[in-house]
Amino acid sequence: MFFQEKKEQLAIWAESKLSQEYAKRTLWRLFAVAMAGNLISWVIPLILPEVAAEPTGMAINIEGRVGMYLMLVPLVCGSLITYSLVRIFFPTKPQHKSKTEFFYSYSEKLLDDRNRTVLLISLAGGGVNCILLFFTVIWGRMALYP
Repeated sequence: MFFQEKKEQLAIWAESKLSQEYAKRTLWRLFAVAMAGNLISWVIPLILPEVAAEPTGMAINIEGRVGMYLMLVPLVCGSLITYSLVRIFFPTKPQHKSKTEFFYSYSEKLLDDRNRTVLLISLAGGGVNCILLFFTVIWGRMALYP
């Protein structure tokens, strides 16, 4: 009986460790893909400012949809990079398994608050990335067309 309980506890522990490692691996892949997209969106204005000046110049006027869609790429990539880094270095703690436990609703509220905070931090990281790229494009245009 005692060994059966230990065996079940060990199986639960191993399953949680494997799922955590799989989640970490997936987050690292997400980080790599988002970083590649972000790198492309940063290299083009830095290396070839004349190519980036025309379509993203429309983002300054806000009327051109092409410029706004082009600025969406660094926003999404920056958000995904920030999200994956936050989730990798601050993983979600295991929650209560049963709805009958005493602090179940409180732990669910804490998890919701944590998810909301992670989402806001991710969007802020993407926004900062997008604003920095926007000012880089403006700087490139000013250097290209004085």
